Amino acid sequence: MPQRPPGPRAASLTPLNTFWGRACSDIRIASLPLEAVTKLLLIAAFGAAGAVSRYALSGWVYRWTGESFPSGTLAVNLVGCFALGIIAHIGQTTDLIAESHRPALTIGFLGAFTTFSTFGYETFRQLEGGLWGAALLNIGANVLVGLFAVWAGIAVARGLVGGA
Repeated sequence: MPQRPPGPRAASLTPLNTFWGRACSDIRIASLPLEAVTKLLLIAAFGAAGAVSRYALSGWVYRWTGESFPSGTLAVNLVGCFALGIIAHIGQTTDLIAESHRPALTIGFLGAFTTFSTFGYETFRQLEGGLWGAALLNIGANVLVGLFAVWAGIAVARGLVGGA
């Protein structure tokens, strides 16, 4: 593994590298090779698109269903699970998605698009409000139907590109 060039810039960024740990171990902040900059910019751009897409889809669903149940969050999570199933399978079994673009799609777009923290908060508020049935339905729908959506995404991808 190449060593970082010595100097004050490298030393001052050590806590940041330690904080991010292995997730960013391939990115050497002190020297920032073009490939790393490209990866970060793609993740950021796709993350922005994922956030806007989340806002648009959940807003549309809430306008359609009302806000008595967190259906917008559920829709976003299910679409995200389905999309991750497709992207993961195609990415692992074909060259249709460049390896350099997989983090942008999964970490960037889907990371900003899906809403597990919102799911947790909304479920907590349901429990706090004594809406145990709605909370259990929300948990079951997000987890069980989410797992089904991942399976369905993989099945669709297998139908499109083959593979096991």
